[in-house]
Amino acid sequence: MKSKMPGRVRGLTWLSALLYFSSYILRGNFAAMLVKICNDMGQPKTALAVVVTALTICYGGGQLISGAIGDKIAPRHMLICGIGIASVCNVVMYFCTSIPAMAVVWAINGFANSMLWAPLVRLYSINFTEEQYSYGMIRVMFASASSKVALYLLCPALLLFMHWRAVTLSIGIFGFAVCLLFALLVKRFSLPDGEVAEEQGTAARAPAARLPLPKLAWIPIVLIIAAILLQGILRDAMATWTPYYLYEVFRITEEKAIFATSALAVFDVMSFALYNILNSKLFHDEVLCSAALFAVSAAAAFVLWLLGILTPVMALSLACLALIESCMHGVNLMLLALAPRRLVKSGHVSLFTGLFDAFSYIGAAISAYGFAVTAENYGWNVTTVIWIATGALGAVVCFVAFPLWRRFRRTYADVPLAAAGPQTPQEAAPVEDPAADDVPPTNA
Repeated sequence: MKSKMPGRVRGLTWLSALLYFSSYILRGNFAAMLVKICNDMGQPKTALAVVVTALTICYGGGQLISGAIGDKIAPRHMLICGIGIASVCNVVMYFCTSIPAMAVVWAINGFANSMLWAPLVRLYSINFTEEQYSYGMIRVMFASASSKVALYLLCPALLLFMHWRAVTLSIGIFGFAVCLLFALLVKRFSLPDGEVAEEQGTAARAPAARLPLPKLAWIPIVLIIAAILLQGILRDAMATWTPYYLYEVFRITEEKAIFATSALAVFDVMSFALYNILNSKLFHDEVLCSAALFAVSAAAAFVLWLLGILTPVMALSLACLALIESCMHGVNLMLLALAPRRLVKSGHVSLFTGLFDAFSYIGAAISAYGFAVTAENYGWNVTTVIWIATGALGAVVCFVAFPLWRRFRRTYADVPLAAAGPQTPQEAAPVEDPAADDVPPTNA
């Protein structure tokens, strides 16, 4: 029977989920309306893809900065600042008339949004035990996926009776309201400054209790970063270019193409619980689960390619696109939400979270412009082949990383702090003992 979560945990979870819901809308609305904006401004997709690319580059690069300072500044301060600046950028976008100006504003928007994820992971790591952390993260993932449903349902509906600039203005005003609500309530649901959840105890309370990462950790970490890069490429390919794919392949209107894309986000919302159950009941490891999800995405992309060269069927094509994006959000849950907590003993959970998310959005930046060029010059069938290769490569990388990550968990991450031995770098070295491989794994 599941234990009931304290009111403080539930309050902080839903408040932060609302904040992350709004952050996705604040940074994703331009991409969701891209096909409409291109036609309205009379510009090719490669021209306006620069605006999306500017956001993703600054979001990814900003993760490194936010992650580095996120271990030193109160998480709630960074969260309030980030969501506030992102709201301002959406309001300013209403007045932008040139592509360079749009790119600058959206680049600032990307950096502002980079101030959210790493501090949120640290906020949860400080305030929640492991069970509470999983509870909170699943709901934040639900919120992020739900925001895409809202985007792809709300944007085409609003575009029927208002200009796309008015849509960004309205979303900016919504962001200000969420920022104010979060600022007023976050301290009420957080532990007092300087305190941490009981499970973290001395691991997070004093620098002397931080255990340096063993050397064996760095190879799987690098491989996980590579997998995250591939995940970012494939995930944002679906999010950004599905409306264009439907518009150009099936010749439907821009509004219908955007509306049909909401099916992807609906599938994401329904699948998060499934992926969490698969991981906890079947795979028992976030890297192994990611390998399986990459393999499924490659298979779905292969079916999409077959449909493209034979007889495209919109319902089947949309199902394949939905499955690919859903799998990539599953990988996102595994590698960017669950995996960073394995590094909490190092005292740099925010830094590693920012580093991981940075590579996710480097992949997104590659996707935003790279697939625009590929689709425009070589067509969607060639683009789909690249999606197949990306999914297959991601599966290989995760399968290689899995045994190394499992060993790291057995000898460091899943070992209770008290059992990990003395808490100085010299004395903590025995956690690298290969004999510890015989210790049975613990499940998240």
